[in-house]
Amino acid sequence: MRERYNGKIKHRAREIAQDLGWPTWVIKKRAQQLGLCYPVDRKNWTEKETRFLWNHAGRRTLHWIAKQLGRSETSTVLKLKRMKISRRFREGYTLRSLELCFGCDHHAIDRWIRDGWLKGRRRGTRRNGNGGRGQGPADPWVFSDEAILRFIKEHSMAFRLDKVDQFWFMDLVLGGRLVERALTKERALRAA
Repeated sequence: MRERYNGKIKHRAREIAQDLGWPTWVIKKRAQQLGLCYPVDRKNWTEKETRFLWNHAGRRTLHWIAKQLGRSETSTVLKLKRMKISRRFREGYTLRSLELCFGCDHHAIDRWIRDGWLKGRRRGTRRNGNGGRGQGPADPWVFSDEAILRFIKEHSMAFRLDKVDQFWFMDLVLGGRLVERALTKERALRAA
């Protein structure tokens, strides 16, 4: 092992494993135990990079963030997980999230879009195709609060009010301050 193994030569462990008739993982593990592996030079995250993640995660695509930071997408995902930051797109609602909010299936929402009742935009990710018809998934929709409020005002009979997520609905109608108002009221009651 000491004579033949070199961690800097690609597929060397596989060659040794084939010669000996052993699995590759056994060779790699033994090389590690013997200290023949080279440690990966890891670049520590700077405070500036961490702030960049806080500012852009969920607002920009993972690919764009990783490219701006000069890091791999895997490294970026792992750092976001360690920071407990969701990388899910937060600027508006996706079609899936609207399904949950309105308590209906995507066919109804598709119809609202087709009829021009609900205005949305494509997210602009690297996807292409037409939604599973042999060309890959379509670029996902994103809907702003304003577009959803306009839809609710103009087409209030298009959905069943008893099916909507009531907390979400009230928060949307009250301008996103439902929790803030409730906390302010609770603080006032405690102070009295």
